[in-house]
Amino acid sequence: MRKGMETNEFLGFIIAIIGIVLLGLFGFKLYGFFVDQDMKNAKAFVDDLTGKIDLLKDGENNTFALRGRPGWILVGWNKEKPIALEGEVISKDRKPQKCFENSCICLCEGSISKCQEVGYCKNVDGDVNLLGQITYTGGNSEGVYTSRLNSSCIIHENGLMDIFVSKKNDFVFISYDYGQRESEWVSENKVNGAKLRDGPYNKLENECFISREILGRS
Repeated sequence: MRKGMETNEFLGFIIAIIGIVLLGLFGFKLYGFFVDQDMKNAKAFVDDLTGKIDLLKDGENNTFALRGRPGWILVGWNKEKPIALEGEVISKDRKPQKCFENSCICLCEGSISKCQEVGYCKNVDGDVNLLGQITYTGGNSEGVYTSRLNSSCIIHENGLMDIFVSKKNDFVFISYDYGQRESEWVSENKVNGAKLRDGPYNKLENECFISREILGRS
């Protein structure tokens, strides 16, 4: 009787091990599926955007509704920007090796520094410049202030994003306006030193910051 119990326990142990292995393999494949799907979505966005850029004639501009990839960052580099060497951090001043010596547009997951490993890039003709803009309103006892943050990259949002594109003299300009948001820190004295606390948009300041300015007060 004891021997039969030991046999059943051993078989149960083997079955449990097999189940854990199969579950691990399933989880690994499921993770790979989502990673591959994210990259396919990034590729589809960049291909769609560059395709629309190619259709624009010199001197033309248009606004295109493209589906955003939340958490991904759209960024561009010009020909004169040096390529990041091994061990160097990719930033606004260093472009991914996959861009080679060309101007390029990249959609990268989470951070510009990940553009080489987790990002899709495509070359474009001519120089390229990106601009993301957010307008903030806020105030204190002294009054209500409006400020605008300008950045050199575009953090993707959920849903459709109205991306403005213009092309002139081999220069491509891409911009996105996030609209107006409220923030308690906006004031004439604090605006230059304030840190964003608005979810993923702090990346606009940490990685892509250009300028912040007071637009008006009342």
